[in-house]
Amino acid sequence: CSKLTDLTGHAPLMPEWALGFWQCKLRYSTQDEVLEVDMHLERIPGCEGLPAWAALDFQMEYFRRIMRQNLRYHGKKIVFIHGVGDGKLRDAIRTELEEVFVMTCTYTVGQWQQYGMGATTVTIK
Repeated sequence: CSKLTDLTGHAPLMPEWALGFWQCKLRYSTQDEVLEVDMHLERIPGCEGLPAWAALDFQMEYFRRIMRQNLRYHGKKIVFIHGVGDGKLRDAIRTELEEVFVMTCTYTVGQWQQYGMGATTVTIK
């Protein structure tokens, strides 16, 4: 094969700009790094001036955005910190996981020692 390429000519190297984006492995320690997402309203960007009646819808839209952004990372763990409260946000998140994201992820109660009953851990399939 090398005699043929010597005869016909070697292919030129591609320019560096054509190689695309290369992500350095040193950016992360393991593939299983956990993403923690605080779902408390005051922690979500853009909630300023939001009326109380719109809070749950706003939080759920933020949840959906985070899920859509991470669906391609198989094995990724996301901890949604929703607090204990009356359980409306927790129930809404888990219902969404069971009805919309059932084929793309699994979930469990967050680690008791770290979050108590106030978190849901999602693993992307």
